Formats: sequence, C-alpha cells, structure tokens
Amino acid sequence: MPSNSIAHRITTSFDTTFQRYYAVEAPDLRRLYENAKRDQWNASTDVDWTSNVDLERGIFADELVDGHGTPTLDRLDPREFQRLNVEFSCWRLSQLLHGEEGAMLACSQLVDMVPGNDAKFFQATQVVDEARHAE
Repeated sequence: MPSNSIAHRITTSFDTTFQRYYAVEAPDLRRLYENAKRDQWNASTDVDWTSNVDLERGIFADELVDGHGTPTLDRLDPREFQRLNVEFSCWRLSQLLHGEEGAMLACSQLVDMVPGNDAKFFQATQVVDEARHAE
C-alpha cells in the first residue's frame, strides 16, 4: 500500500462455509453466474480513457449541479459556476467511488457467508462488479 494512502481497518467476525461439493445445486444461481461472466464489461478495454475532459465546460451537465436554477447559483458569473460545476462533480464522483469500494468489501464478505458453491460463485461476480465500478 502506498505510504500516502489512507487505510481503515474494520474488524469483522463471521463463520465461513467451506463446501467441497461442486455439482450444480442451485441452477438459478448458476445461470446468474454464467450470465454475469458473459456480460461483464472491462474498463481496461471497453472504455475510451483517452477522451479529454474540457474543464472549461464543467464535468457534469449544469442541470445536475445541486442548486442549479436557484437564485443563489443564478447570481454566479459563468466562470464561477464552471468552477462550482467541477468542484461539485469531483465531490459527487468521490462519494460514488467510496460507496463502490464499500460495496465491494461488503460483497466480498458475503462470498464467505453464503452456503453452497452456486451462491458463492454468483456472489463472487458481485464482488467483481463492484470492483469494476471502483476501477
């Protein structure tokens, strides 16, 4: 972990179910697992990360900035509103990022907790899905 990162340790305690039986027991969960494997997108290859962001235009559409259209924000000149747009967008995106990381951690614990390999397989796809969102 980089020395400038901030980590928080959260102590948890739960039983882990280790099942050494690998035949399909829950076909509906196995189907969801297979669908998830097939339908996952890959942020490394499916998203064009070379696109430039024009901060002069803001990040989110102006209408998505909380308070847009209110007398208070209407008093801002366009340059001030653009800076507010960027700051607001960064704040909102950081909240989403931290939420997705929390979801990934919660889902990862559920892999240990659910009984049966079909449920574990499917729950593992949820961990990957949340990891992709954080990525």
